[in-house]
Amino acid sequence: MRTALVERGRFQVVMQPNSTQDIRARYADAVWAGRASQRTRVYQSARGVWTDRLVTPQTPHLHLDAGRAALLVTTTLPGVSPISVQSVLLAQDLYQNHAEVWVGAALVCLLLGLLVQSAVTQRCQHFQSMAYRIRFLCQPANVVCHYQPIMDLASGQPIGCEVLARLDDAGQLVYPDHFIPALIADNRTWAFDAAVSTRALQELGAALPARGPFKVALNFFPQNLQRDAIEPHLRASLQALGRTDLQVELEVTEYNFSPEIVPELQRLKADGYYISIDDFGTGYSNLGMVKRVAPDFVKIDKSFVFEMEDASLRSSLIPEIIAIAKAVNSQVVAEGIENAAQATQLRAMGVPFGQGYYFAKPMPLEAFLAYLRACDEAAKRPTL
Repeated sequence: MRTALVERGRFQVVMQPNSTQDIRARYADAVWAGRASQRTRVYQSARGVWTDRLVTPQTPHLHLDAGRAALLVTTTLPGVSPISVQSVLLAQDLYQNHAEVWVGAALVCLLLGLLVQSAVTQRCQHFQSMAYRIRFLCQPANVVCHYQPIMDLASGQPIGCEVLARLDDAGQLVYPDHFIPALIADNRTWAFDAAVSTRALQELGAALPARGPFKVALNFFPQNLQRDAIEPHLRASLQALGRTDLQVELEVTEYNFSPEIVPELQRLKADGYYISIDDFGTGYSNLGMVKRVAPDFVKIDKSFVFEMEDASLRSSLIPEIIAIAKAVNSQVVAEGIENAAQATQLRAMGVPFGQGYYFAKPMPLEAFLAYLRACDEAAKRPTL
């Protein structure tokens, strides 16, 4: 009986040929052995019958039955016997005899594809989110200022404007309710306030004709109402313009009117900036705290004005707000005026100034300048 003897050091292994015959017949297309420099004896299967064929290392491949082929590979590993044995199994045989392998591979590829798609989709959504884009949008070049006139109710002439900011996102305007949460979360409120105030003063300083004192109301986040930051910034902007007729008014909403910012507002007022309490009547500030600041303007929240014609309980508080303003030597501005009746009634109550859609909506610079010219022309026409 023929056997195979393998010797390694002090150990010898004897193998019977029939022990591997079944495996070789079922799974191997070819078995080869030998050094790369030697003639190699190749055993090739044909329909389960093994035959001998002599080839050289230069033979690129073996042609098997039905046009199938197996590549010849010579492997030399350090520390391993120079006699190499390798079986070659073609892909079509693997598919025919082991279809479950291909199904498993296909499922793995599908799963990996879904995971990659999910990761890429999430990443793209992150790049498109406002939380990511705000760092690029919060630049002076992307700030768009709109201006809403503040009117003298007696003369019908503008005495100033409030600056309202939007962001230009690839030609689309983004309004504050969409980007303010991202500004706060990314701690970019000062960068935004600085960009808006700089842009507004530059635009008005360059394009607004001299027309006497003109108030420019700027909204700052409450945490940015710090005199040592705001005053140098605004002073530099105004000095660069060379305009002494633009009077900056700093607005703080009553919701954010707290004892912590009272000293800062007092210092800013001493520097010559106007202080305005916005949305007055909706917060919880007390009269003593308001009196300490002595704001130049108190702005009645639009919710009070909206209900004037219905004579609601809220609108009945307007005279009380006017009395509080007079007690602290502040002038009153009514917001949200939408028709002539409201303007007339507020004027009769003693409210000198107002703003709202009845006069004009917030508008871009060119439209605002055109509105001012129309007001000037109207003032020149004789009254009947």
